[in-house]
Amino acid sequence: MSDILRKAFQDADPENSQFDPDELKRLMEKLAAPLPILRKGDEVKVALAKIERIRAAAAALYNFWGLSSGEKTEFAGCSKKCLDAGFKCFVELEHEYDSLVNDIDDTDEDGKRIIQLEDAWNNTMQFAENETSLDIDEPAAKRQKIEDVKSIAICSRVLFTPGKAVISSILPVLQRKRATLIHNNTSPHIVLEFGKAFEMKVFFVPLLVTIRAIGEKDDVAMEAGLGGGLRWPSLHQGLHTWSGDNKELSVLGVTGSNAAIGHIVAKKLQYASFQATSVLRHCFAETVSGKGALATSDFEVEILEVGALVKFLQIARETYNDNWVDDT
Repeated sequence: MSDILRKAFQDADPENSQFDPDELKRLMEKLAAPLPILRKGDEVKVALAKIERIRAAAAALYNFWGLSSGEKTEFAGCSKKCLDAGFKCFVELEHEYDSLVNDIDDTDEDGKRIIQLEDAWNNTMQFAENETSLDIDEPAAKRQKIEDVKSIAICSRVLFTPGKAVISSILPVLQRKRATLIHNNTSPHIVLEFGKAFEMKVFFVPLLVTIRAIGEKDDVAMEAGLGGGLRWPSLHQGLHTWSGDNKELSVLGVTGSNAAIGHIVAKKLQYASFQATSVLRHCFAETVSGKGALATSDFEVEILEVGALVKFLQIARETYNDNWVDDT
């Protein structure tokens, strides 16, 4: 078995398949060395030491499995030691991630954190399931009956539907949320920008959200058109801009050019878009179930849908903008 593994490693990477017991000893000593003491202000330094330990554990494991059967006898329990050391560091880093991100985040001249492209998928939008628009004064039996109604909203019924005039009361609300309304005859939608990193487009027929990197004005690539002439922003919009000018994309701790990891970033943006779409439809579901189902006129429905949109915009701003406060 050892000979088979050794040959497989050598075939996979001929230039870096030197399995040396002395090198393995050095790596095991590195794993046994104590980590720096965690003191206030040294969090990043200690985290880097843990990452280095994970790297050493992986290298030691690779070296160990490439040794001959006779050479392995000197390193009894090596596999378990490597796995335990690496797993422990992974768990500790996971618990410390949020505070580490805050420590190393870039800030602007006002001391506010600069939004990064990876924030789009690292901090996706969530809908609080316990949120409800029901009146707490309603009798318990009636509330339970309303709560039992499970509905889903796919499209806006009135708000921003093609050919529908814009309700005037929504414009000041959008301004306070720094949202821009793009009103046209085919696909009215709202655009929110998050720093210089990414933008969110909210469509209403159907209810869909796209999150894309912000690129140059001439870098608004579009995917194939769908029914009704509606065309979605390409998942790769703006990515070549992000990887230009000596900047690199970053995903899952790996940095690289658009050509190298752009397809992974595009998938992450697609995931973030799916999550945001789910939140949008949860918000609008409240307009077709419970008390919302009782609305009959377009005016009543539109007022409910304005409330759902405002709720969504607030969740979006609170998710990606630290300590968000509406503009006055």
